[in-house]
Amino acid sequence: MLATHIRWVNLDGLIYVLDLKAEAYFALEPMYSEAWMALAAGGRDDGGDLNLNKDFYETLRENGWLTSTPRPSRSTYWRVIRWVPHNLRSSALAAWVCLAYVSLSLKLRGFNDLLARFESIPAATDDASCDARAKLAETHFLRAERFFISSRGADDCLPRSLALYLFIVLCCGLCARHHIGICRYPLKAHAWVTHKRVALLDKQSRIDKFSELAVFGDSAT
Repeated sequence: MLATHIRWVNLDGLIYVLDLKAEAYFALEPMYSEAWMALAAGGRDDGGDLNLNKDFYETLRENGWLTSTPRPSRSTYWRVIRWVPHNLRSSALAAWVCLAYVSLSLKLRGFNDLLARFESIPAATDDASCDARAKLAETHFLRAERFFISSRGADDCLPRSLALYLFIVLCCGLCARHHIGICRYPLKAHAWVTHKRVALLDKQSRIDKFSELAVFGDSAT
């Protein structure tokens, strides 16, 4: 089976892969895309070139993309976030803490480990005021960004989207989803957050160009 840190999508017969551990994405050639789809379906494509398949599967093993053990679930205690007083949980201060936490975690743990922690966040429940609260949360997050310098660069969408997701869900108590998508022409990836299927701090026309590779979280319809 494919390792849990691998995400992929089939676009017109070509496979695009996201390696969460390596924080890298790439496209497979057509002959390897066929072998990949056979593997994802639960078997090996023995009807093709046997030497090609053997080399392909050996490459997957060497890169750590195959595993027989699913990733265990884990409980996470967000001590760094919890110290923020409840009356400031939806403030720019809490947003800044989320930015700092994500930046440091990516540097020390890497994206794959941080993703496992994010997937353990319990789902929030929206109420009648959720739309207004989401708009206010966007304002507070933008304010926090003015006082935060990322070591990965201001235009890096991954830490920004992860921090926004953490702030929206854990601090503000709103439903949200985190997305990572890929665009074929030109080949590039992007990460963004949605609330009730609406992009936060991003243009809908921009994210419509991307096909989803990895999604987590819950978003009220």
